[in-house]
Amino acid sequence: MKNQLGQPDGKTSSLTAGILTELRTNRAVLYALLERGWAILSNAFTIVLVFHFLSPGQQGFFTTFRNLVALRIIFELGFAYVAVQMTSHEMVGVRIEQGVLVGEKHHLRRLSSLLRLMVKWYGIAALGYLAILLPLGISFFSQDKANTNVTWQIPWSLTVLATAGTVFLSPLLAMLEGMGLVAEVAFFRFITNFFGAWLVWLCLILGLKLFSVSVLLLPELLAGVGYVLIIQRKLFRGLLEEYDPSDVISWRDEIFPFQWRIALSWMAGYLQYQIFGPIVFHFRGSVEAGRLGLSLNAMSAISAIAIAWVQTKAPAMGKLIAAKDFESLNKLFFPALYQVVAVSSFVAFSIDAVVWALWLTHNPYAIRLLDPLSFTLLSLGVVSNAIITCQALYLRAHKQEPFLVMGVSLATCLTIGAVLAAKLVGASGVAMTYFILMSLFLIPSTMIFQAKRALWHRSEL
Repeated sequence: MKNQLGQPDGKTSSLTAGILTELRTNRAVLYALLERGWAILSNAFTIVLVFHFLSPGQQGFFTTFRNLVALRIIFELGFAYVAVQMTSHEMVGVRIEQGVLVGEKHHLRRLSSLLRLMVKWYGIAALGYLAILLPLGISFFSQDKANTNVTWQIPWSLTVLATAGTVFLSPLLAMLEGMGLVAEVAFFRFITNFFGAWLVWLCLILGLKLFSVSVLLLPELLAGVGYVLIIQRKLFRGLLEEYDPSDVISWRDEIFPFQWRIALSWMAGYLQYQIFGPIVFHFRGSVEAGRLGLSLNAMSAISAIAIAWVQTKAPAMGKLIAAKDFESLNKLFFPALYQVVAVSSFVAFSIDAVVWALWLTHNPYAIRLLDPLSFTLLSLGVVSNAIITCQALYLRAHKQEPFLVMGVSLATCLTIGAVLAAKLVGASGVAMTYFILMSLFLIPSTMIFQAKRALWHRSEL
């Protein structure tokens, strides 16, 4: 409600006012939320189409395809995230004018060195991903003897090819984010995800089954090539020309000490979320893996839409840290963190309500998801994970990774717990394991966050 002056009255919470102000003033957050909001709507409609056009066995292949595709993070080894942080720190004294970077030569040369390094790294990563994932997937999916009538070989091959292409483009988009073009990159991702979802739906409706997974990344691949090679060609070409071998970024001395920690954390992140589908597929078959996978797919909207508030601030946080303006850093981060808690909790409650309604009304689609209690526990675990991720983003903006030991420990516990739960109980046991461990590890996560912030920011006290 508003008073006569058009201002929020006492009935409007400060949190809601903060969210609305953020959306009005920050295009990056707005576009990112459009992307995440579209992800919620498109995932919901995709789930309905999967129910209608895919068999329970095909549903398991559909979701496990996505789980294995996410193995790309192991080949990237966290370089894209490091690129955002490295670029944002080098942007001090550098700006974009008329589509090119101008400013201090020292920083421009180091950015040019970083660009060359990433192109080489991701070229090798894309080829490695293709060479390993293609045969790995063929071997893994061949073990499901109960669904020999599912045509998955060609769709899997096309999916791996498309993903390898997007792997090569990801560092260039990461550098653009680090340069401050967060809103532009967020808009690009929204547009590609929008058309990707429509292609998935079209394939499902036309009866192309698992080919629908193959086309999901097609808009991102094609539009990414056009965006980088045409729209931003002038910027990247100019940056490459600034290269000076006497003034380069040392991967061993400047990147590797941070990257290896990020790489282990990202691999641990895969084990914290994406590994459950393949584990259940192995021990319980494609049908039960499909129930868990589609439930996780619905839950991914929680962290995706909530984290947008913090993730889009990573370059700005990097600049503030480089300038040692910790007071402004905290004013930027903490309101966003509170909004993450509010939004993720609301989205979780809304999705849980839909699932409970499906089961209580005996909807035939209900059995294609986890039972309501398991689904609710899964959603609560994802909310805890969203908070931990925000804390990690804040600390990583300092080019540090203090969550490494905790992340690896959590991933190890989750993997072992998921294997035991899948063997003994099934998908519902995996959901309960996830909830218990994520809730427990939220405590040490918060303790590490508070301790490191106090240690690193003593100058502000």
